Amino acid sequence: MSTKISIVNVKNYDSIQDAINAGIKLIADTLPFDIRECKTILLKPNLLRATKDACTQPVFVETVLKYLKDVGVENDNIRVGDSPGQIKISAQTIAKKIGLYEVCEEAGVKFINFVNGEYPEFLRKECISCLCCMEMCPQEAIKPKKRGFGGLFHSY
Repeated sequence: MSTKISIVNVKNYDSIQDAINAGIKLIADTLPFDIRECKTILLKPNLLRATKDACTQPVFVETVLKYLKDVGVENDNIRVGDSPGQIKISAQTIAKKIGLYEVCEEAGVKFINFVNGEYPEFLRKECISCLCCMEMCPQEAIKPKKRGFGGLFHSY
């Protein structure tokens, strides 16, 4: 499976929503699945510390949530979450301080803290081999087998 990326020039911050939508549209038709049929979609912003310059901007998540809603994805199927890797501060605390938690509340989407045991459930039969679970695992407990994607994951 190959990875598709899109790069869109952003001339100023006011055009960021248009750029995000353009970037999504560049790759949306190449997805090997229908995003509306996904049981769970996880948006994993990067929440390092409670300053906007160290995190995925709330406007980015807000724009992706709006796109998902516009294409027909149900809010109950979407989660936003992270694990900042800091012992004394939760992803939810950071999200609240930068305005991301409010974006989730306004969109009717659940925010989850990975460090509190609120990990997404892995349903092997539903897996589409997108490897997003590897990227979001804070303990790096999910790794692909070296011999390809036949069996896909090692069990740890």
